[in-house]
Amino acid sequence: MKTYKQIRLDINGFDKDILSAILFNRGALGIEEFSNNLWFIFMPSEFNLTDLGELSDYLKKVNHNFGLNQIVMTKLEERDWIAEWKNYFSPIKIGKKVWITPPWENVEILLSGDYSTSDSHGFGSKLLIDKANLLLAGQLQGISHKLSTETRIS
Repeated sequence: MKTYKQIRLDINGFDKDILSAILFNRGALGIEEFSNNLWFIFMPSEFNLTDLGELSDYLKKVNHNFGLNQIVMTKLEERDWIAEWKNYFSPIKIGKKVWITPPWENVEILLSGDYSTSDSHGFGSKLLIDKANLLLAGQLQGISHKLSTETRIS
């Protein structure tokens, strides 16, 4: 399995644009801005302690207040980053009864019956389903409806 080196860097006192240029010039594969003052830098697996020392010395020249306690290197094994991202994505409610769901949930429309429709088999629900099918098929545009049932469209 492929590995990387992850550098945890306290960027307090650095100009972010200059720092990112320095890091990419030194071989960084990517930078995650974890917070306002904390970055995670991803380096190739060949990046070693000597390289880290040289980087630290250079950063000290750019920012005289930089100290070794601001930089830590760890080994990071490659993972399925798309699957990792999916673990932290959840449906988002954008209205009283409208949700945005991720595409891997494979939910196109969810109707739940309530007092105004009696159940999900009534005329109102059938009309909603027909219009939603037209909308999803791209055949219905520019029409606005106030719906009384919960609707989820992905």
